[in-house]
Amino acid sequence: MTSLLLALTLAAPTVVTLKSRPVATVSEMLSLSMNGVGDAVVVPQPGDGGVSAPEAKNPYRLTLTAGTETRALVADMKGEAIQALYADLNGDRTIGPDERLAANKVGDWTVFGPFDLPAGKRPARLALLQHPREGLILAHAECFEASVALNGKSTKVAIVDANLSGVLGDGRGNRDGIAVDFDGNGHYDGWGDAGFLPEWGIETVPLESSVQMADGRLYAPSVKDLELTLTPLPGPDGVLVFPRKQGALTLNRKGESLWVRGVDGKAVLPAGEYAVEVATLPASTGALNDWSVSYLSVGDRDLVIRMGVGQDLPAPLHGPYAAKVQWTKEGDEVRFDAWIEDADKRHVSIARPAGARANAPVLQILDANGNPVHKVTMETDDDFHQVAVWKPERSTAGLRARVVFDGGPLKLAPAEVRL
Repeated sequence: MTSLLLALTLAAPTVVTLKSRPVATVSEMLSLSMNGVGDAVVVPQPGDGGVSAPEAKNPYRLTLTAGTETRALVADMKGEAIQALYADLNGDRTIGPDERLAANKVGDWTVFGPFDLPAGKRPARLALLQHPREGLILAHAECFEASVALNGKSTKVAIVDANLSGVLGDGRGNRDGIAVDFDGNGHYDGWGDAGFLPEWGIETVPLESSVQMADGRLYAPSVKDLELTLTPLPGPDGVLVFPRKQGALTLNRKGESLWVRGVDGKAVLPAGEYAVEVATLPASTGALNDWSVSYLSVGDRDLVIRMGVGQDLPAPLHGPYAAKVQWTKEGDEVRFDAWIEDADKRHVSIARPAGARANAPVLQILDANGNPVHKVTMETDDDFHQVAVWKPERSTAGLRARVVFDGGPLKLAPAEVRL
């Protein structure tokens, strides 16, 4: 009888009431908009789109849609930057000076808003974030939050209307977002002031059939009328052990993606077989030193979780790593390819070091004295290569090249290459 009562207690759902909270910091806006409204960069198009905006000297149009409502915005552009942003939120196709959105500079970001976009039953409170490199990103400026106590551990949880339907938990593809304050700092910061934080990965994920909470266990969440219900998934349980306590995983079970993090070095999952899709963990040895790395398993590694057994992550998730560089020339283009391989010759991506700003690696071209004469921002391609393409204006004889990250040498070998 005691074990039956215990089983019933463990299976009981937890219900909490969500309350609206403004989101004021850029890092939280970006974090809460991941896997939702912030995934696509907003690109202004030339012209006012038929909306009268006499205040805009160089008008570019934007269109935002929430539910069945569509609203026009007009950006006054100078080069590639927005100088002022006007929103026709009442839908009368005329924009006056009083409809100019507030603009605040926060570091390299400019925050336009917040503003309320009509979205059916509940308006969506949003902001537009502009960055010289990242472009223009739509972001949530409001979340619905509660404190949840599970297995003796209390943590904050937030829901965002990620599909802008005007209804939380509307069941339309479960595209609402759920964020969990895994590290207990009181914020949802897959993004931090110094950029993306790879040790936690993404804190906001789609409200799917199961989600990991801060006690390390998986729950089935549902939202209705500002009430969040968390039902623990039935056991038996298995334990997944992380090699360095921190880290994030994307697992797949019967076609369902699960976002899992190392909570105190482990995660508790229902026993079964999981395929490892993507892993992000801090490197401990090898050429990357203290850099975090990601690898893609392409579905060829299954992780079997057994009841009561601590299952280590499948290798390779920590060094040593081999850094590879390659130079190719096609016509007048010089292409620099840099990548890192693990012990199984799989490519891993280069992430930001802890505390670094969210800058991309830069390929510097040096003269004979070691002075930079040209630089190219590197991008990550589909193979997790860091790629820079350069069209020299003159002979490359005597020149050298190196990769830098936030002004510090990226630990690739060789650090410099003669052209």
